[in-house]
Amino acid sequence: MPQYLAVFQTAVHVNAGSTANVTLTMHGLNGEIEKISFSNSSEDGIRRFERGKAAAIHFYTETDFDFIYAISLEHDNLGRKASWWCDFVNIINEERHDAFSFHVNQILIESTPCKVYEKNLPHVYVKNLNVIETRELH
Repeated sequence: MPQYLAVFQTAVHVNAGSTANVTLTMHGLNGEIEKISFSNSSEDGIRRFERGKAAAIHFYTETDFDFIYAISLEHDNLGRKASWWCDFVNIINEERHDAFSFHVNQILIESTPCKVYEKNLPHVYVKNLNVIETRELH
């Protein structure tokens, strides 16, 4: 099972942080889809998706993605401040050291359907942690 590191950056704006749990769906170039849920509380009880914080979370997937071209983000509306303003998400394949960076800059609002972000995103693809390509997919 491939190991990844996801870094979720919460925006610095007032009320950008969230009490909700977050689900990330990764979309691979060859049609692969993998959905992973992340608890807002870390093992030491600290909330991960707080205003201005970067939450770095290690996880495993069934799928080994050669290229992640899009992501979807959603949350479970848990807590009194469930809305979340995500600035960006970086996903790193820790075995191959490939990195995918997604500029999100969007609020996931509690009063709307949870699945609010699913489209091809401008991103930077990093191979072996050296930038080799920047492109926007349509």
